Amino acid sequence: MSDISERQSQRNRLLEQAGWSCLGKSDKKQVFTDFVKAREFSRKREEAISYPAQNVHYDMKLVDSTGQDVQTQINHSIRRAVIGFFRLKFPDEKCIWLDINHPSYEFTPSKLSSSESLEPWPVPLIPLVDFIVVSDRSFSQGLFANPKKTKLVVFGSDFVNWMLEKFPLIPTEIAN
Repeated sequence: MSDISERQSQRNRLLEQAGWSCLGKSDKKQVFTDFVKAREFSRKREEAISYPAQNVHYDMKLVDSTGQDVQTQINHSIRRAVIGFFRLKFPDEKCIWLDINHPSYEFTPSKLSSSESLEPWPVPLIPLVDFIVVSDRSFSQGLFANPKKTKLVVFGSDFVNWMLEKFPLIPTEIAN
C-alpha cells in the first residue's frame, strides 16, 4: 500500500470513529447523480447549480486572502453553524458531505463528534478549492461551496434562516 493510500485509510478510520462514513465509488456516483438531478449541477455553468427560491450567498474572496488563523476560525464557525442546524433539523437522518473531486461521506448529525472544532472534519471549506455539498438526502437544505465564484451558498428556507442568525459573516446576496 502506498504512503498516500495508507494515510487516507488512517484518515478514514479517524473520520469513521467521529461519525463520518466514507462513501464507496458506486454510492458516491449515486449521490452525485441525485445531486445533479436535484440541483441541476454543471461545472460549465457559472453558478454551477440551480438555486431554490430561498438562498443566501457568502462571498469568500476576502476570507481567502486572510491568514491561516482567520481561515481556521471561520472554518470552525461554519462547522458549528452547519452541524448545529443538521443536528436540530435532521438529527437521526443520513446526510451527505459530497466533494466532487475527493472522498465523500455520509453522516448522521446526532452521532458526529461533539468537540469544539468538530474534528476530524472531511475537508476544510476555506479556502474554496472544490465543489462541496453538505446536505440532507433530498438536497432541499444545504450548503454548496462554489470555487468558480468563490462563494458559499446556503439553500433551503430553514437553513437560510439558521445561517443568517448563526454565521457571523455578512451575506452578499439574499433571495427570498
